[in-house]
Amino acid sequence: MMELGVDGNTGYYIDNIEKSFRDGIILINLMELLSGKSVGRYNRNPRVPSQKYENNQIALDFIQAQGIKLVNIGSPDITDGRVNLILGMLWMLIQNYHINIMDAEDKATTAKNELLKWVQSQIPSYNITGFKKDWNDSRALCALIDSIQPGIFPDHKNIDPSVALEFTSLAMDLAQRFWGIPLVVEPNEMVDPRVDEMSVITYISYYRTAAKDPNRKPIPSWKKEPEPEPEPVPVPVPEPVKEPEPVPEPVKEPEPVVPEPVKEPEVVPEPVKEPEPEPIKEPEPEPVKEPEPEPVVVVKEPEPEPEPEPEPEPVFVDYAALSAAHGQGLITGVAYEKALFTVILPPERGLSNLQVKATFDSDSSISPEISVSPSEDQPDWYSGYYIPTVHGDWKVHILVDGQHIPGSPFSASILQEESLGGEGKIRIFYTTTTCGRKVNRPLQTLLEKKNVHLRDDFEPWIAVDVMDREDREAVFRKAGTRVLPIVYINDKYVGDYDKLVALEKSGELNVILSYNFPEGVIDPSLLAPTEPEAPAAEPVVEDPSTPDVPDVPDLPDIPVPTVDNAVDKTKKKKKRMSLGRISSLLREADSTEQPPLSSSSPSSSSSSSSSSSSEGKKERKKRRSSSSASSSKSRRSSKTPTDDKPTSPRGSPSPLAASSSSSSSSSSEGNGTADTNGKPEEDERSGRSTEREEPKKAKRSSSLSRLKGMLIKKVNS
Repeated sequence: MMELGVDGNTGYYIDNIEKSFRDGIILINLMELLSGKSVGRYNRNPRVPSQKYENNQIALDFIQAQGIKLVNIGSPDITDGRVNLILGMLWMLIQNYHINIMDAEDKATTAKNELLKWVQSQIPSYNITGFKKDWNDSRALCALIDSIQPGIFPDHKNIDPSVALEFTSLAMDLAQRFWGIPLVVEPNEMVDPRVDEMSVITYISYYRTAAKDPNRKPIPSWKKEPEPEPEPVPVPVPEPVKEPEPVPEPVKEPEPVVPEPVKEPEVVPEPVKEPEPEPIKEPEPEPVKEPEPEPVVVVKEPEPEPEPEPEPEPVFVDYAALSAAHGQGLITGVAYEKALFTVILPPERGLSNLQVKATFDSDSSISPEISVSPSEDQPDWYSGYYIPTVHGDWKVHILVDGQHIPGSPFSASILQEESLGGEGKIRIFYTTTTCGRKVNRPLQTLLEKKNVHLRDDFEPWIAVDVMDREDREAVFRKAGTRVLPIVYINDKYVGDYDKLVALEKSGELNVILSYNFPEGVIDPSLLAPTEPEAPAAEPVVEDPSTPDVPDVPDLPDIPVPTVDNAVDKTKKKKKRMSLGRISSLLREADSTEQPPLSSSSPSSSSSSSSSSSSEGKKERKKRRSSSSASSSKSRRSSKTPTDDKPTSPRGSPSPLAASSSSSSSSSSEGNGTADTNGKPEEDERSGRSTEREEPKKAKRSSSLSRLKGMLIKKVNS
């Protein structure tokens, strides 16, 4: 998934390679962003396959015009969603516009080798030889970041491979937040030995771009320094108390010595026991109580106040630059309908940090309804919409922490009604099912009478069966019906067959079809075509070199065998008249009564033609039956030994001979010159009359064969 646009976004979003490039819009905008040039005119609202093919072909032609060689890919491949070919085309664009920044002198070095040399110069101690396994343990990536900004990963060589995923995620997150390097690959893919090499090449190439950027933001230290232990509070230590000197015991004075008295002789009386005197206990000296030390008051001298340590500067993270937005509502929309969009925020920011505002270019006082709410499907995604009340150009402002996100403000073109991309075109949408064929033909006939199919703005009929579901629903939604066929003129719904018939009867159809002509002027070709006049008959110029041919008797005025009717009949049935049919028509013509060649007059010919034309179908049937009966009779008579008439090789009379004999007999009857004495029969038996008749029969047969050729030539033409 990726966003596409200037500095990250213009409202387009690629989440599916197969479907995102079908209509050619994204590919055209991508080429305009990469090259900084305009592609030119293209279909901005493609709905039918032909428009999508045309857009992709415009993009491919532009790519080749930039000197980029594409192999084995065409516009149908992109429209039909062939992922492998599309990825190959995108890789060629990445190579030419992002990776391939070589010196003009070194043409032989490929983009991969050039990038590899740069990596080796940045971290030579790792001996990088490729873009797959060398980047799996996270040490090379952390070393590359530390080479661009020293101090970020000073201990990159001591990273334990068991925590490679954690350090890879940390390194890629820091590069994205502060250097704006997109996550072309995920961290879990980066540590996989089967990682896609082209994706790694593309990702590492962003670090080369960041290293050469003088405005690169510094990455703050990601390590948390240990907090200093609090200094112990000084406890006042009392001064040592001097013990009192021991008091010497008082010296006992010696008791005075009393001299013993002189003993007189004692009368020894009986001894009287006197009570023994109790021993005198000397008083124990009272213990001398040591004097309690007086509390020592420690007076601290005021210490100088320590200077306040400078607070660390707060690390500023541009969360607006890490946000993105996409959706059709940021590109186009329809008045009074919801224009949808989606905003993606960093995890540290939420709905309270997001501000959305939509303004109309011509009148900033117009404030549409706007709603934004968290998405239920994905975290950190927010779905929103606004309802424009006026068609025209709108601006959509999306801010995070008061800062515009990439691409903001977005320019959206709001239409008065939904567009199918058929402006200036006549379109008919139909279905290829069996039930649809019954109603397609009458509509086609009606439009052909108006010569619509000959106009430059007419597009071939479009089958809804081959359209994408979204585009097909748009056709039905705009028409307000699902009844096919549907006619659109200048991207306006006109109706179905019944509606067009009603418009034709009222004369409004011609006005609708004249949408691209000045007001009040109708194209004459839109009117019902008149029947073309029959071309004048060309005068027949006789060729003097042609030998004289005896006049051929006029054929009877029978509607079937006439040349004009025969030609009309062949046109209707779309087949040629067979030679057998022409010969039968000639036999029927010869079997009718004709005036003699020598004594024919205009009056007689006219009378015969009028009489023949007045005959009805019954008379023609009788003639056909009589001719068939006579032919069968002649076949039977040819088998008798007494018949001397000329026969065909198979023993049956020749059609031309039969027709000539019947015509001669009829002409003789018409002239009233038949011999009642039976002399012709005797001449025939003798053979003398046969010799006289042969030249006449030859001439007659040649004239009939020539007439037959003329008829065949006209019928075939």
